[in-house]
Amino acid sequence: MTSLTKKRFLVVDDEPAIRKLLSGILSEAGHDVDMAENGRHALQMLSKNSYDLIISDVNMPEMDGIIFYLAILENFPEMRKRILFVTGGLTNEVVAFFKKYGCKYIAKPNLFNESGLLDQIKCMLDK
Repeated sequence: MTSLTKKRFLVVDDEPAIRKLLSGILSEAGHDVDMAENGRHALQMLSKNSYDLIISDVNMPEMDGIIFYLAILENFPEMRKRILFVTGGLTNEVVAFFKKYGCKYIAKPNLFNESGLLDQIKCMLDK
């Protein structure tokens, strides 16, 4: 991946291991990373900080990624195209939602392909 200038990311996932994995990849690439365990916590962080990109799980307790995205549209519309979803369970409903809103996503097993993840992030930030 072509190097990016230093960016600030928000990683939203209820699984500590996934948060740590994503944070490690991004930090190692020279970026600042904040973490939240669900959509509700992430919205609180968004109200206090600005981010270049959000990487969010779909299936989380309290507020899942879908409700989180709808709240983003309402409260932080400038972030609408700055969210990359990661999910281990692509149901027909989730895929339909992603298509309807033009959301970018990556399957969790592909998170272990570090260069593919960083390339996807770079493409999103270049738009």
